Formats: sequence, C-alpha cells, structure tokens
Amino acid sequence: MSSSLTEMLYFLVPLGLIFYFLILKPQKKQKTEKILTMKNLKVGDKVIIYSGLHGTVAKVPEDEDSFSMEISDKVFVIVEKEAIFKNLSQMERVSKEKNKLESEKKAAKDAKKNK
Repeated sequence: MSSSLTEMLYFLVPLGLIFYFLILKPQKKQKTEKILTMKNLKVGDKVIIYSGLHGTVAKVPEDEDSFSMEISDKVFVIVEKEAIFKNLSQMERVSKEKNKLESEKKAAKDAKKNK
C-alpha cells in the first residue's frame, strides 16, 4: 500500500510543478501586467483595444473604470479600461528604458575595461 502511494506521488508532484510553471505562473504574470497597464494609463497614450480599434487616450478619470479615447479627429468613444489590448506608448517607454539601461551597462563595462 505504501509503495503505490509513493509511486503516485512521484507522478503527481512533477505533474503539479509542470502545471504551475506552464499555466498558472504565466497567467499571474499576464494579469499583473494588465493591471499595471490600466493603472499607468495617461492622456496621449496610443492604445489598441480588444476589438482592434486604435486610438489615443483623451481623458482618464481617476475614480472610474473607463476612459475617453479619440479614434479620429474630434471622434471620441468611452472605453472600459479592461478592454485595453496593448498600450503602444507604454511599450515604447519600456523599450527606451531597457535600451538606456543596456547602454549604461555597456558604458560601465567599457570604462571598467579601459582602467
């Protein structure tokens, strides 16, 4: 009886770890990124919503779950923050920050080499 329980544990523990690392952890990361995107929404950000509509954020009320988006000259729609698929401006800011950090690291490495 004890050996069958041990064999079952040898099977279930790795299966549980695989499930966690392939399914649960990426979902948690994606949810965290979505929450940060919704909280960091700024006027002027270029966004894409899940329906495929592209636009620019025109107004972001602090206490509401929606924002106003300009999709064409003087054409505004009210969109739920949950509907944001991508914040292109935020992605651009993150990309610039990464490039800046990499160039600083490279410069520090070069300076260390030249000493």
